Amino acid sequence: MCVVPAIVLVFGMLRIYSRPPLALTESDTGTDFLLIAGYVTLSLPYMYRAVDTGLRAMDVRTLTEAAQSLGAGWPTILLRVIIPNLRVALLSGAFLTFTTVIGEFTFATFLARPAFGPYMGLLGQTRAYEPAALAIISLILTWASVGLIQVVGRGAPRQGQLAGAR
Repeated sequence: MCVVPAIVLVFGMLRIYSRPPLALTESDTGTDFLLIAGYVTLSLPYMYRAVDTGLRAMDVRTLTEAAQSLGAGWPTILLRVIIPNLRVALLSGAFLTFTTVIGEFTFATFLARPAFGPYMGLLGQTRAYEPAALAIISLILTWASVGLIQVVGRGAPRQGQLAGAR
């Protein structure tokens, strides 16, 4: 898996999109679009790996054939069979994306956009205690996200599981 370093990616994007015909760095909206595109590019390999692992953990062919034998179409198979089984993988990928974006410094700095990483770095230059408090807050947010993945990933107990527990 190839991951492009953030510094190479941001300089390439600045070089391409700061001149006509696609001068996106001249407006706040264009710069925000570049920031989002950069974050998507940085987090795409992590999201891909999480979803790929989730798909390899389940037998997609058997689930699809079983749903088709019961008369389900492709939209039903995707929305009611495949995606619910990928819930934990999608949440894990979302968590990896969140941690990548919250800790990313290079894109927001070079694009001169407000973000958590540059704000924490700027605050660290002028204040003593506030950066430590922000680091603790980001750690709490990270742990809360892991807890949310655990709660949502478990899902609601099925009716058959409740009946077997009695």
